[in-house]
Amino acid sequence: MSLVFNRKIEMFLKKEDEHSLDGQSKICNWLYNQLVQAARDDYEKGSPLELLRGRNLRDYATNMKESHPFRSFGRFIRLC
Repeated sequence: MSLVFNRKIEMFLKKEDEHSLDGQSKICNWLYNQLVQAARDDYEKGSPLELLRGRNLRDYATNMKESHPFRSFGRFIRLC
C-alpha cells in the first residue's frame, strides 16, 4: 500500500507575476488541447502521422511553433 501526501501552500505574488503565471497556464492549456485534438484526428484517420508512437507527439508540438508564431510556447513545452 502506498501513501500519498498533498499539501496546499498559499502563494503571495505580485500582479505582474500573477499575469505571467496566468499567461503560461493559458499557453499550456492551449497546447494540450491542440495536441489532444491532433492525436484524436490522427487516430480516427488510421494513424498516418503515428502521433501516439515514440516521440512523434513531442516532435509535432515542437513543429507547431512554425505554424503558430504568435504563440511563444517553446520554453513552456517542458513545463506542461
